[in-house]
Amino acid sequence: MNSPMHSQANNPLFPFKEQEPFLGDDYRYYGYISGVGAGKTHAGVMRTAWNMEEWNPGEMGAIIAPTTTMVKDVIVPLVREVGLLDGWEYKSAHTEEPGLHAPNGSRALILSADNRRTIERLAGLNLAWWWLDEGSRTAPRALEILTQRLRTGQYRNGFVTTTPMGKDHVFDFFVDEENGETWEHGEADVHTHGRGDRLSILRVPTWANPFTPGDYKDEMEDKEGQTYEREILGKFVNYEGLVYPWFDRGNRLPVADLPDTFDTTIYGLDWGGSAPTAIVCLRRSGSEWYVVDEFYERRVVNETIVEELERMERAHGNGPVYCDTNEPRAIDRLSREGFDAREAEKSVETGIRHVDSLREELHVAESCQHTINEFNQYRYKDKSDTVLKENDHALDALRYALFTDDTTAEGGVEVIEW
Repeated sequence: MNSPMHSQANNPLFPFKEQEPFLGDDYRYYGYISGVGAGKTHAGVMRTAWNMEEWNPGEMGAIIAPTTTMVKDVIVPLVREVGLLDGWEYKSAHTEEPGLHAPNGSRALILSADNRRTIERLAGLNLAWWWLDEGSRTAPRALEILTQRLRTGQYRNGFVTTTPMGKDHVFDFFVDEENGETWEHGEADVHTHGRGDRLSILRVPTWANPFTPGDYKDEMEDKEGQTYEREILGKFVNYEGLVYPWFDRGNRLPVADLPDTFDTTIYGLDWGGSAPTAIVCLRRSGSEWYVVDEFYERRVVNETIVEELERMERAHGNGPVYCDTNEPRAIDRLSREGFDAREAEKSVETGIRHVDSLREELHVAESCQHTINEFNQYRYKDKSDTVLKENDHALDALRYALFTDDTTAEGGVEVIEW
């Protein structure tokens, strides 16, 4: 490639104003935090091009997203759209060396970080660069591992693109409210961390992208409140109307800070299908409850659920598995496999009140990112007391476990023993 960013603005690899600081090489880590449609994926593709063609020719990097589907359906099509596949080659996951390949020998792996297993596999990589897309939707452990994998290349660097989801681990990584420096750049802010090794472009609004269609921008303008601030202005704020508005960084806990011993282990299971299947493992120490493990995947078969429950029980101990009652045959299957599978008490309003009563005693390990994500997204319908049936799978599983276990202990719910 012949330095495409030095060409004119009609080149699809030429940045608009707010993207320009993201393409520097003065820092080890760069962040692009924006509203939807504000050019974050395009910025990531451009920085990928710089790494593969200019900064780290012949080296290996990695593109990591919450799911491989996001990479295949969003990132790879954009790589093709901007013309990079005219000279590069894309090899699917079913080939011997999957990923993006440049003629100079550069390669970009395409990976997911959608569960504990895929995240821990990142620890085996030696990389010159990495791109974590939608970083707020991946567990902090993924970002932690990636910062340790920059071991080759001329300019070792990592970069994150995301729409924010409150003051989460991405905020903690890039924003230094005490010692950082911030200045305006077009419609956005540029912020340097006090550590001196990271720069982020913050609060890039949707309308900053000159290539986003006008009717799309008009549609986005109809959003209101904190949804508007997060998804349009790209600010680190929580959604309004959250079912559990009290959940914040104080409820999140590094895995290293979990208690050494526990009194009780219980599990909650919400069946999926096209929606995610969610399993959460909760452990009690004294009066405190801890979400210590999770499984969260779409289109899984019963054998996978059995394998994940076996893994969790080996790691955390046996305990009742409180199951969504929609699949009685699947509950029976778990019983025959040796699990203490029970029907859950599914009352939504009463169950939410019970979880709400544990706001001071409930903690979620930071490795359980899907549970954290749902706490930050699970909402009521506008101006109503009815919850939206979305972003609720892990929290349904959590509610089944905590509420049913409590009511069973009090003799209030008949539990079916298999």
